[in-house]
Amino acid sequence: MINCLFDAECYEEALEQGDNAMKNTIDKPLLIFYSSARLLTLGKSKEGLLQLETGMQHAPKLIKRFIEFNPSLLQNHSVVEIIARYKIYRSYYNFIINR
Repeated sequence: MINCLFDAECYEEALEQGDNAMKNTIDKPLLIFYSSARLLTLGKSKEGLLQLETGMQHAPKLIKRFIEFNPSLLQNHSVVEIIARYKIYRSYYNFIINR
């Protein structure tokens, strides 16, 4: 339902329904990514970027779903920076562990 509202450009309603879903599911990581995408689309960059960082900490593999939800978010320099920072950290961590 949240995706349908987002696709129909009912961003405020999608945000409200997403917040309700997050409360009822105790912040499932996928919903955190969806919340981030909705906030960024509404121009609430600070909140959206904080949600994105939280999502990356909880379930980094779901970043693909975040991008699929709204591919145009990759045009936001800050979004790309957060994703790149995580990937660099993850590569370095894997390098240290596998030594």
